[in-house]
Amino acid sequence: MKTKSKHPVSSKAIDASVKLVEKARQPFTQVTRLTADDRVRAAKLKRGAHQVIPAIAHIATKFAVEVPGHSIAEMLSEIETAQSLEPLLGAIADFHATLRDEFLRAQSASWKTATVTYAMLKKASEVNLSVASELEPVQKWFRHNARRASSTAAQPTPVTPPAKADTQPVSPSNGVVNGVADGTAAAHAG
Repeated sequence: MKTKSKHPVSSKAIDASVKLVEKARQPFTQVTRLTADDRVRAAKLKRGAHQVIPAIAHIATKFAVEVPGHSIAEMLSEIETAQSLEPLLGAIADFHATLRDEFLRAQSASWKTATVTYAMLKKASEVNLSVASELEPVQKWFRHNARRASSTAAQPTPVTPPAKADTQPVSPSNGVVNGVADGTAAAHAG
């Protein structure tokens, strides 16, 4: 895992970024969040539909066709909103991936040092009672998490038996007997 520096982002820069994100959210404070069910039930735009919607609007307007409760003007406005959000979603997705990577890197670096330090302290606790008493709650935590991990790992995973191999012996002649192909070799060849 390559890192540019030990702490590429300062807590001051993180605080400033949080404020900028909060400021960027201001135009969206009136947006109603969808529930998980709403997301499942929402009509999903098919690939290329953003190009077809204006054609549908043009034809519907030309022939005065409008579905009750569904405005053509609103349809065009909504697809325009969706298209204008695409670059923002792309930028946020990239930013989210960067933040997630930095979050993982920082956690990993911290945990790696913590586990190595714990191992050293555990060894020291064997000869120093002060270290042993101070380390006791940490050892309990590790034991508790080890038990939980082992109980999860102890659950048997279903094993799929391997496919049965063809148990018919293969003759050294590969299906050819006295220069003539036998029926099974000829059947497999055709």
